[in-house]
Amino acid sequence: MHSSGRSAAERGGMGWVDVVDHDATPTRVNGECVRGEEEQARHLRR
Repeated sequence: MHSSGRSAAERGGMGWVDVVDHDATPTRVNGECVRGEEEQARHLRR
């Protein structure tokens, strides 16, 4: 989950656009991201 509190599922397929600072050199992640292990497990169980 990104520091904005929105999970990957809530962000949708293009959610990575908001998480990555494309103007930085080298490119980097904006803020703090935390893996949602439970969310990933739910996706795999489908």
